[in-house]
Amino acid sequence: MNANDIPEVTPKDALGTMLMFKFPFKFVSTEQMKDCNLQFYRVRDDTLKSDFCRRQEIMDAYIWAIIDAYSTNRPSPCQKVVDDTSEFLARFVMFGAILSMNTHLCSLSISPTLLLL
Repeated sequence: MNANDIPEVTPKDALGTMLMFKFPFKFVSTEQMKDCNLQFYRVRDDTLKSDFCRRQEIMDAYIWAIIDAYSTNRPSPCQKVVDDTSEFLARFVMFGAILSMNTHLCSLSISPTLLLL
């Protein structure tokens, strides 16, 4: 799953297989870039979704990259991913009770972040 917001996870033990990949940038429109020139903002290219990703050769290449990388062995995550995941889960446990009383996790924004669940 690719997300800037963390959805509610049900059942909670599903977090046991989660890995967190922090992505240091957020891609925004040119207008947003002018309004709020934050260090981690980058100008997005809207043609990636509308044009580039819809080209047949790109779709074929993406599928082949997935097929070529497929393995029956589970890869070991690097230490950075292990540390980021541990840090997130520690915060999740610490704030989980507060969040469950007041709101759903989907409103908790940890941006920019890439999560795989």
